[in-house]
This record gives sequence, structure tokens and C-alpha cells, in this order.
Amino acid sequence: MCTADPTRPRSIKQVVQELGADVARVARHGVWLNMVAGYTLYTAVLGVYAFWGPKAGARLYHMQASHSSHALVNLLLYTCIVGNLASIQHTCSTCRP
Repeated sequence: MCTADPTRPRSIKQVVQELGADVARVARHGVWLNMVAGYTLYTAVLGVYAFWGPKAGARLYHMQASHSSHALVNLLLYTCIVGNLASIQHTCSTCRP
């Protein structure tokens, strides 16, 4: 947390020290780390499906690549909607008045 005067210029060393302290504080927050790790894995899986999914579907099911791509998009949309609804349900059920 910065306690210095924000209008006064600071040295690079002070800025780096403050940044290091902020990063260390965030790195000790377990919930944040789990959330970032989960989001990273989720993004990686979507990227893998987007890149290799149509090719794999075309080879495995002997489909044209465009049909395989449409099937993959429909599957991803369905799972995203179901996942979002499930997370909303879980979030609402854990809220305390």
C-alpha cells in the first residue's frame, strides 16, 4: 500500500519495491490463486478444442471439417451455458443473507 505523496516523483527502486510487495501480498491469497489457475486451464482447454477439435472430429467421425466445426461450436455453447447456470446456482445457494 502506497503511503507516499502521489504527486511527488519516486525512484524506480521504490516503484519496484512497492510492486514486489503488492505481488507478494496477492500471491499469498489462496482463493485468487485458485481462481486464476482455474481460468487459465479453462482458457487452455477452449484453445485446444478450437484449434484441434474440428480436425479431430473430421478424422474420427469421417465428417467434413465445416460440419465438425459446427458440431464443436454447438457442444461448446451447450457446455458453457450449463456451466454458467450451475455456477450461478452454486453461488446463489452459498450466499448468506
